[in-house]
Amino acid sequence: MSVTFTYGATSVVLPKPSLGDALQHNIKTRMLLTMSGRAFTYKFTPITNKFVFNFNGLTETDLTNLKAFIVASDGEEVVYLKSAADSAAVNELAGYPIDATAITFDGASTTPTVGAECTIAGDSTTQEITKVTTTVITISPGLAHAVPNNAVITIEAGSSWNVRILNNPFEFETYGKNECGELKKLVLEFEGVIV
Repeated sequence: MSVTFTYGATSVVLPKPSLGDALQHNIKTRMLLTMSGRAFTYKFTPITNKFVFNFNGLTETDLTNLKAFIVASDGEEVVYLKSAADSAAVNELAGYPIDATAITFDGASTTPTVGAECTIAGDSTTQEITKVTTTVITISPGLAHAVPNNAVITIEAGSSWNVRILNNPFEFETYGKNECGELKKLVLEFEGVIV
């Protein structure tokens, strides 16, 4: 799985962030003082969500591309795409019968994303991908019609949101490295309205 961030004509594709990413409401409470010194608080709208992505195992190319992207977007709103549209093919000589849920595939440009929806030629049922390995997707609710070998699997694009990158992890070289200087983890914080 990968995630894509886009700003204008500039895009960066990063590997799947680690599980357990934080998601918290950022309500932006404000405080005002009256002339008498009494404090009043109020909630500033719109309510946005703040979420954190932990990226592990980024390559030097990933880092270079991300640095360039952060400079290009310069604190402006960017589009976060959880998974891109893709296609693959059934890779089972005998094909698959009705009710099959584990489908061997090949030909995808990236590993499909858990939670993405797909359809398989010969079966019009929209399937949700519930589990993924490098060669097998598990789908739900399962095939309503048998499908042959090499049937095209159309993977729909995942949800996208407009977000703002809150931190520049490269500004003070604060991303985690081990004692050999290899990247361990990079943390990005985002703010945006999640629908």
